[in-house]
Amino acid sequence: MNNFHDNDQPSSWYGLSELKIKLRQISNESDIFANGRNRVAVDIYIQGTDSENRQVLVPDNTFWMHTWLIDYNTGEKLSWNRNEEDDFTWCYTYEPNEFTKTPKPAIASEISSFTNNKEEYGDALNLSRLTCYVYCSPEAVNETKQIAVLVVAPNEHEYSSGYGKVYDSFIQLNSKAETIYKFSNKNIAIGKEKLINDFYDKKTRFKWRQYNVSVALNLEDKYGKRYIVKLEPDDDYVNIAHQLYHEDRPFEGYSGYYAHFLWSLGKFKTVSIGKTHWFDLPIDYDLFIDIREEPNTICFTVMSVTIPNYPIVQDQWIDLTINIYDQYGNSGTFLIEPRNDNNEEKSKVHLKDI
Repeated sequence: MNNFHDNDQPSSWYGLSELKIKLRQISNESDIFANGRNRVAVDIYIQGTDSENRQVLVPDNTFWMHTWLIDYNTGEKLSWNRNEEDDFTWCYTYEPNEFTKTPKPAIASEISSFTNNKEEYGDALNLSRLTCYVYCSPEAVNETKQIAVLVVAPNEHEYSSGYGKVYDSFIQLNSKAETIYKFSNKNIAIGKEKLINDFYDKKTRFKWRQYNVSVALNLEDKYGKRYIVKLEPDDDYVNIAHQLYHEDRPFEGYSGYYAHFLWSLGKFKTVSIGKTHWFDLPIDYDLFIDIREEPNTICFTVMSVTIPNYPIVQDQWIDLTINIYDQYGNSGTFLIEPRNDNNEEKSKVHLKDI
């Protein structure tokens, strides 16, 4: 990264006449969660010049080969493009992820840096804007980091917005402890079972009921309401049955079952779960169900089915662990706990902190 040669450069680019670093909001100070995932967008504004100090347009990828984020006070370069499991404190990358929401008080209004740029720079049509994303690890918790920018131009001159430099400017990020979601912390909750469908086919005597259960974050603080933006299971048992229990003491001549489904995140949808097998239980009927009625939550479905004249299929399940993430990359890890103590427990969704 940032290696360059003379033959990489447009022949007209020589130096700079403008250099500034900004956040995408009114203030140049923001909070950030120290979880290695929350990425705060940072914009760098650069005006390239030729050897006669005339404005020139320079491709962004060329600027990036000459540009670094640095500590405002020490001039030390920040780490580049580290992975979550790597050893680092503060880092930046060119790529956004799912967690680029900036933690700020809910009442604060956010405006784009493009709008700020138009107001501040007016007719500087050749001004380039580069965007990168800063993040920090749990090791950097409760730190205040002032970040500047350094550009080494083809004239071999260093242009810096660091402390005391010609283009002195910085953004400030205040790292906050990550939120760990746990039922024991009471910041995540399982909703009540909601009856969605109740169907009986007189001809086949096949009966089924659909219950949906939503799991939502139970936290609203100065940053506003938290919601789930990512679901990460440790196995492929999503959108198919992951638990199947036979009903204790079913009606004579019938077999009863409880089948559990976990759905991937998304919008409201009608899906088919019939004409297939739930583990070893064949479902020879058309079954269309509605899922994900509540946005920004995890949706489970529990199907209660009664099948005539079918031998009992023994209980089967998958030990499934899920990771959930809020809009800032804060996470929680849970076991979808199998419980076949009795019919009541078989019909419920059980999640356990890990």
